[in-house]
Amino acid sequence: NEFEVIVNPLPLSNTTTDLTICDNDQDGDDANGIVQSFDLTTQTASILGTQLPNNFTVTYHETQEKAADGTSAGIESPYTNTSNPQPIYTRVTNNNTGCYISSTSFNLVVSELPEANVVSDILLCDSNSVGTDTDGFINNFDLEIQTATILGNQDPNDFEITYHLSSNDSNDLTKTGLTSPFQNTTKDTQTIYIRVLNKSTNCFRATTQFSI
Repeated sequence: NEFEVIVNPLPLSNTTTDLTICDNDQDGDDANGIVQSFDLTTQTASILGTQLPNNFTVTYHETQEKAADGTSAGIESPYTNTSNPQPIYTRVTNNNTGCYISSTSFNLVVSELPEANVVSDILLCDSNSVGTDTDGFINNFDLEIQTATILGNQDPNDFEITYHLSSNDSNDLTKTGLTSPFQNTTKDTQTIYIRVLNKSTNCFRATTQFSI
């Protein structure tokens, strides 16, 4: 009598970059480093590489032990991190052979939002620079005099401050800011919305405003 001994290869588990997102206030605090919306499944494609996704299952685990024991079902996505940064361990299982590997991990990273300090309104006297000196419109509002106060102790080389006519525009990174000096488009009083952008993380805060 004879029989064959078959050794199935282990799946591949490619290293992947950390999963980084900006802090938010979904939990009522936009400065605590906790985010409820980590989509772990966005890492699956890079972990599998050229392996056919239908043939493999990738699960994510809070500890190396759970990733390696072969019985833990893994954590669900979207996921709320419990520390910052937080390591996440992966297991790749071949659906046909049951062989699995748990050799890689990556970090969940929450990038902090910039600070945006409150500033005073800008008050100027009417003039005939545009129209008449009683029509409530002038063209010499220097919005950028607010920049230093908004940034406070933050390095101005690391941040970009832009000024906008609406809250929607300040929260939309495709929208460019107003040029300064600025001519008001609403008579007498107009609200200006501020966006402070961290150039390295692309995280921004757009919660501050003032009036001209």
